[in-house]
This record gives sequence, structure tokens and C-alpha cells, in this order.
Amino acid sequence: MVHMHEDEVFELLLGPNQPPENRNRIVLVHGWLGDHRAWIKTGKWLHEAFNHSVLLLDLHGWGRSTNHSNRPLCAPEYATQLRKTIEKFQWHSHKIILAGKSLGGAVSIHYALRHSDHISRLLLFCPAGGPEPNPLMLPNLGQFVSNTLLANWIRPQILRRIIVRLFVYLFWRFWIVRYAYTHLSLLTTTPEYQVPRGFAHHLANATQVIAFQGNQDWLHIQPALDFASTPAKVTFYKHMGHMDLCHACADWPESELPDHVWH
Repeated sequence: MVHMHEDEVFELLLGPNQPPENRNRIVLVHGWLGDHRAWIKTGKWLHEAFNHSVLLLDLHGWGRSTNHSNRPLCAPEYATQLRKTIEKFQWHSHKIILAGKSLGGAVSIHYALRHSDHISRLLLFCPAGGPEPNPLMLPNLGQFVSNTLLANWIRPQILRRIIVRLFVYLFWRFWIVRYAYTHLSLLTTTPEYQVPRGFAHHLANATQVIAFQGNQDWLHIQPALDFASTPAKVTFYKHMGHMDLCHACADWPESELPDHVWH
């Protein structure tokens, strides 16, 4: 069942809105640069193999959901969107399993902090949560250097023009500059996580939390470390990085991740 409502949010329900007895309602939240398709294979497997009802959606600005604000949204705003979707399907009065990976993990954390009463289990896969993305922005570089070093003899506009021209030259001459620029550009579109301090202990005492983390994940390691000192169950995979674990979530039946967490 596919829904597109007035806010132009894409939602996909696999299975009936009311699952059979002893089957679960499962909500899957995708990560940054993704959409519902990041979970679609696993979602279909959960429905077809175990008869769970599975709800997927595209967060605003990704996939088939629009972002009318013309700016990167933050994780708390995405959690509000998630709540509207869950209320639309009337799942807010039932226990659900909420799963999120990467940015979707931060969104799920915010949702669980607000609505832990109807979450039977919170599954987090390399969840985002800190530190916040904070790239050095090229447009601000001229002003920064001018204010701190050259304020007495060169105007910021001139210095910015020099920096930009130098950057363009280096951009086309050296692949490493192109590589770095691409990553900085991506970081500028990364939503803020705004995960509060102390969230791990609060959540671990409010609901069942199971977290999965790759030891080689340099991108999002802090939330898993925070949960490691709580009653939450945290599993570290020594050979996995961030994308390795994200890909494992996308094809759960073929991965080494345990099936029992969904039941």
C-alpha cells in the first residue's frame, strides 16, 4: 500500500495495517542520501517470511518526499514527520519496533525520547548523534582570514576572489582537492542531529534498545559508545565500517546480522 498525502510525503506499508496475532508492527527509517529503498529488500523479507507489517517512508527532501523549506532539515523535525506518518496509520496507540540507520538512527532516537511509551524495541544501526557536521565553508574563508590576519591592507571581497580563483585552479589540477571538495559539499547538506546529552541512559531505561556498530566506523561511533555504558545491548562488528553495516541492513537475509531482533 503506497500513500502520497497533501504534504507530498511518500509512505509505503507492506502488509495489513492490522498485523496478525503475535506479529509485529515495524517502522524502518532510512539514512542520509537514502530513501525507503535502502530498507525495501529487508522490509519485504520481514513481511513475506514472517508476516510482520512494515512501514517505510521517505524523509522530507529525499526520495519522493518534498522539502518545501529549501534547507537541510534537522533530526528533530524528521522525528515530527515520522510521528505524523505513524499517527496517520494509527500505529501510535500500538507497540512498534522502530529501526533506523545512520541519520535514521538519530531520527529514531529523537522519536523514542518523545514517545517511548509505544516502542517495544528500538533498533539502531551505526546511529548518528555526534559530533555535529561542521565543515569549513569556503565562502567564509576570505572573511575569516581578512579579519584575523589581513584586515589592515586587503578587503574581504578581494581576498575571497583570490581564494576562489586559487581553489578553481587547484580543483582541476589535483584529484585530492576535487575529492575533498566533494565531501565538504556533501557535509553542507547534512542535517543537524541535535541528540541531547544523557539520551542513552534515558532511553535504555525507558525501552529495549539494541544497537549495532562497526568498529571501523569513523563517522558515527559516539552513540554506540554512550549506549555501551547502559543496559542496552550493543554489538560491535570488528570488520565493518559505516557503509558495510548500512549495506548489511539493506540485505538482511544475506548478512550476518541476527534475525531474532525483529521478533
